[in-house]
Amino acid sequence: MPQFSVMTCAAAAERFGLSSSSMNYLRDLSRYHVLVCEGDWHLDGSLLLDWPGWGDQDWLTRFDIREGAEAFEIAGIAVIGDLRLDGSVLNINTDGGPFLVVTGRLTARAIASGGATITAHGDADIAEAVVSCYNHGELWLKGRVCTTLWLQDDHMMSAGQLQALVTFDAREELDREDYEEGFRTLPDGSEQYVEVQNVPAPLRDLVVPEVVGYKDLWERVCAEQPILTDEAIARRPR
Repeated sequence: MPQFSVMTCAAAAERFGLSSSSMNYLRDLSRYHVLVCEGDWHLDGSLLLDWPGWGDQDWLTRFDIREGAEAFEIAGIAVIGDLRLDGSVLNINTDGGPFLVVTGRLTARAIASGGATITAHGDADIAEAVVSCYNHGELWLKGRVCTTLWLQDDHMMSAGQLQALVTFDAREELDREDYEEGFRTLPDGSEQYVEVQNVPAPLRDLVVPEVVGYKDLWERVCAEQPILTDEAIARRPR
């Protein structure tokens, strides 16, 4: 694991030329600290950007930051270089979360963008999907973005140059009348009436059989489960 350090958000922004817009959900940068990785970071797994637990002493100990850790208010992480994940960038909490800033290239299986602010200044290679949910967070991918599915759902998402096999904007393309009605059995044996919104027509030939409803797309990415077939991913732009 590369070396990490802790500095104030203001000091990191000045030292590494990070614009305040990369951290624009913070009300007062000087009050908070950022965990900084100076150099490329390869993480064998996924990066979870969620409260609770982020930035507490146990979390910092895993990054070998012990002295004075309890005094820090860690608001996010900055990678001064490339970030390569064998898994995904996951922000499951749609109301908030620690920010992520990557000054170089971002490589991951998928991105689930919820309530946090995620910024990558370089190109992004996201093999399976970039999906969003709700309107509290922001995703700024400022370079060339290559992915299979770009799914925007009531969320601020931006790509400098988007190259996706399929793009889908739920605000305009989701047919809210496309429901199927049915019942599901609860743990106590009773049945509950449910309405399932179907997978949108432009995506039906891409998804795995386990995706049976529109909400499965977000939920399965957050659970680190596949949503697209290997054949679809193989057809993504390179």
